[in-house]
Amino acid sequence: MKINLREFDFSKFEIGTYLIASVVIPVVFLVAGCGRDKIIANLGSEKITLSEFEKRLASVPPSYARYLDSTHGRRQFLDLMVREKLVVAEARKSGITKTKEYRETLERYESDSRRRLEELKDSLLMEAFLGKLHGEILNPTPEEIKKYYADNKADFANPFEMGVSHIVLLDDNTAADTLARLRRGESFEKLAAKISVDPTSAVRGGFLGNVKKGELAPELESVARKMNVGAVSGIVKTEYGYHIIKKMSAKFLEPVKFEAAQESIRRFMIKTRLDEWVKKTMEKKKVKINYELAEKASKISGGPGNGATEDDR
Repeated sequence: MKINLREFDFSKFEIGTYLIASVVIPVVFLVAGCGRDKIIANLGSEKITLSEFEKRLASVPPSYARYLDSTHGRRQFLDLMVREKLVVAEARKSGITKTKEYRETLERYESDSRRRLEELKDSLLMEAFLGKLHGEILNPTPEEIKKYYADNKADFANPFEMGVSHIVLLDDNTAADTLARLRRGESFEKLAAKISVDPTSAVRGGFLGNVKKGELAPELESVARKMNVGAVSGIVKTEYGYHIIKKMSAKFLEPVKFEAAQESIRRFMIKTRLDEWVKKTMEKKKVKINYELAEKASKISGGPGNGATEDDR
């Protein structure tokens, strides 16, 4: 079995594969300790300790675990570490670390690492705080879930499901032009695939899926419920953009008993309460958002940014 170096955390040194095939480099294996950590490979000025070896073993993909627990696997893995250590040591002596290209590349990596660390800190902090909110105000009690079911019993006695497709554009002019094209007979599915800015549904001709009450944005659900199957709506504005809806199907489902409904009710109430908490907190802090300035930021898609190219028009 041959281990692929690229699947290990070996400092991404691209000629590592070549080195595996090179001549065997003699290494002295030691059992003597260096402090409390045993040295398992001495390369002169460089050493590999048992703890370092174990840390690298712990970082490999689980699919290699059985092989690396074998005698041959352990020896091959140590050989790879030795070759890497030798190359890095010689690279440092070569003067590459003083070159402009190396320094600039290293600065970019360090900057990216710092950014990723800050993002990780924020993510961990947000997760911990949401957990706190969940326990304090978000998670409904069993009594609150029962009350919601009782207050909305008609929705559970006669649940309704719709198949809905949409095209999403980012400005009203493009949305109006798209609606006119649909009314002239162009295919909804083809236009959705070409110009909708919702990538998930665009690849399915705009199809969002079969949705139940509360699973669509309120503005879209309100319009879709009143439509006939096969009909295309006018332009519906939401916080996500300008939508044109097509109702694909509609049917009533079997009544839903409380036992089957309580988990979906719990999730719905948590989402609703979190949305309310965010809204109140923004009002309390008097949050101001400059959407116009955000729209002027550099494009990342390379297109005009409204969901349609000149060719699509």
